[in-house]
Amino acid sequence: MSKETLIVKNFGPIKDVELELGKVNVFIGEQAGGKSTLAKLIAIFRDWDFLENESRYLSFFNRYQIGSYFSKNTQLFYKCEKYEIAFKASKMSFFFEENFATEKEKRDNLDLKIIVEDIKHDEEMDFIKYSNLIKPSLYFPAERVLISLLSNSIFSLLKNDIALPKFLIQFGSKYQVAKTNYNKVSFPQFGISYEHSSQNDLITFRENTIKIEDSSSGLQALLPLILVTEYYDSFDLIGDAVYSYIIEEPELNLYPTTQKTLIEFLVEKCSRNGNNLILTTHSPYILTTISNLILAGNTLKQNPRLKKEITKLVPEKYHLNFEDVQAYYVENGKVRSIMDKEYQTIDASPIDDVSDDLGETFDKLLDLKFQK
Repeated sequence: MSKETLIVKNFGPIKDVELELGKVNVFIGEQAGGKSTLAKLIAIFRDWDFLENESRYLSFFNRYQIGSYFSKNTQLFYKCEKYEIAFKASKMSFFFEENFATEKEKRDNLDLKIIVEDIKHDEEMDFIKYSNLIKPSLYFPAERVLISLLSNSIFSLLKNDIALPKFLIQFGSKYQVAKTNYNKVSFPQFGISYEHSSQNDLITFRENTIKIEDSSSGLQALLPLILVTEYYDSFDLIGDAVYSYIIEEPELNLYPTTQKTLIEFLVEKCSRNGNNLILTTHSPYILTTISNLILAGNTLKQNPRLKKEITKLVPEKYHLNFEDVQAYYVENGKVRSIMDKEYQTIDASPIDDVSDDLGETFDKLLDLKFQK
């Protein structure tokens, strides 16, 4: 089986990146380093609509607000088990003169090749159907916190052509569908339940029931994420589909213990039965939680006689295999793997370096405070 590979050169903030993807993938690093760019590219290349509509492929980049990232040196390559996609820029000067470039001119100056099962396709050839070759992408933007506020008016916003990012509108539509399919649903691990009616959407948290738009920012960020995931997981359970869940900053506005619970929920729902999961994050708690899930899986393999004790700490449905996880630190337009093969865990040293720096500053300040 071919490994899933992504190569990106000179595209927006990304200078030179080559990486392999697994069942669970994590991109961590400073803001504006390129984590979201990589996640969006993966969402595009895993989208069978993109493959089927080659003549409109640039609109997919614009949908995710990365259409301006092309340069004359851009190279993009994606390969999975069934197909591969290769972009190479040729005469790209027109991208810097948007007012003078038509969609056709842009396409004519980008070399695109799509190969599916050793069959090369171009605009002169009929496209085959890709729905059986690819996991549909479910993209959860960081801006999802706005959806809880706008959900009751999302369709009026669409009707009036309000300028919202297309990827946010798409997610809002998925959220709206999920809501209308659940009159009431509970998420006991988070201590919340949701109730949908024609008049109000209500959320109950610790026996306090309020309108979603009046709830905390943490709940407004959390509910759309878990509700849409739960809805699409219902299709997975009956064997109808598998998905690529691509989630930006799952930790948004959440307390560390809730972050842990959320990662366990996502691993259970989004990495089984052929599904896969991609996370972008700034949170050390995300890395630590995933490391614990890997350690639980490894420990059970090595000591099956201790299953009762291990699963009491970490239920088996959350366990991960080290080989199924990829974690990358994104910095200065490049990435490096932070998977520690020797200890079969995620190397958290990039985060630890920050903690060490803070600790050193604290110690120096204490010395000055008590200096006589």
